[in-house]
Amino acid sequence: MASSAEDSKLVNQQTYAPETTTEAAAASSTTTEAAASSSTTTEVAASKKIIILRSSDNETFEVEESAALLSETVKHMIEDDCAENGIPLPNVSGKILGLVSEFLVAHGEKKGDELTNWQKEYIKGMDRNTLFDVILAANYLSIKDLLDITCQAVADYIKDMKVEDVRKEFNIENDFSPEEEKALREENAWAFQE
Repeated sequence: MASSAEDSKLVNQQTYAPETTTEAAAASSTTTEAAASSSTTTEVAASKKIIILRSSDNETFEVEESAALLSETVKHMIEDDCAENGIPLPNVSGKILGLVSEFLVAHGEKKGDELTNWQKEYIKGMDRNTLFDVILAANYLSIKDLLDITCQAVADYIKDMKVEDVRKEFNIENDFSPEEEKALREENAWAFQE
């Protein structure tokens, strides 16, 4: 398929060329339709507004506005006309903003089972520290769907762990005295069953 500039050139050449046969007229009509179709495609593509997200380490990511609006934080910045030169996100590193952008784009393109399967693979590809950084970014950017799937991944990870293992895994200090802990264990025996 010829580009719109080539189509324009063809249309201009055929406009000035004398049409001696029906084939020439048909070719002109087809070329004009192709140019019009190409022009419409360009207008549709041009009508998609791109938002630039800038990370704390000055990396930039281009996301269609419709996808960027999944973030309430970004949505408010766009509504306040703060998006013209890119949206600075000082609490999010480039690595994590790349993952967030990937999520936003996928949510704009995929639906139903395809999206669900993509989300599972997306989460599987993250190590624990990256997952926690994405949770912090999703919270900061107020992206509910991303926060939901990342927090669910952590919940699934710890659901079968003992309290002591969770404390160890997340470096949570036990600030209960032995007497307080004993009372809590008796009061909430169901939580400590193995």
